[in-house]
Amino acid sequence: QIKILTINKVVGYKYTVTATMGGETVEVKDNGDGTYTIENVTGAIVITATQTPNSYDVTKPGNVTGPDKATYGEDYIFTVTPSEEDMAIDTVKVTLADGTEVPYTINENGEYVIAGADIAGAFTITVTEKEKMTTVTFSGIEATEIEGGLTQTAEIGKDFTFKLIKEEGYDYTVKVGETELTE
Repeated sequence: QIKILTINKVVGYKYTVTATMGGETVEVKDNGDGTYTIENVTGAIVITATQTPNSYDVTKPGNVTGPDKATYGEDYIFTVTPSEEDMAIDTVKVTLADGTEVPYTINENGEYVIAGADIAGAFTITVTEKEKMTTVTFSGIEATEIEGGLTQTAEIGKDFTFKLIKEEGYDYTVKVGETELTE
């Protein structure tokens, strides 16, 4: 019998070892410890080892578009869209089963990209959303003193600009809570 040691196994790949003896295919037993056994050697042996990148399942919510499998060594690209028109993406997390976070970048097209070298197991994409818009209510003035009315809509995370229609002879102090705003 002959034992063959598989050299330089790379994480992220599965290996297949086949052999022929005297031109005939023979069984190669994987010992599970990086060695393989061919029994009853009676002639010249030709051994072929191939490595194939592992593919892993991707679990994702309905507002994530991307393949259902990710392959080691190939960038995994996905997109995220809000589930409703009045919602915005708050956070995107990619985690392995053990809770380890998988890093990603966002390319110029707004797509999320996980580098192929970081694909080391099945992972889950989790998205949280927040309301995109909020209501701004003005008090202490009449509707005719503010352009757009006493109740307006503002986009969360963006600057909100409003215009007072000041009546001559009055001084105006504008506050958000206890914070005084300047014109």
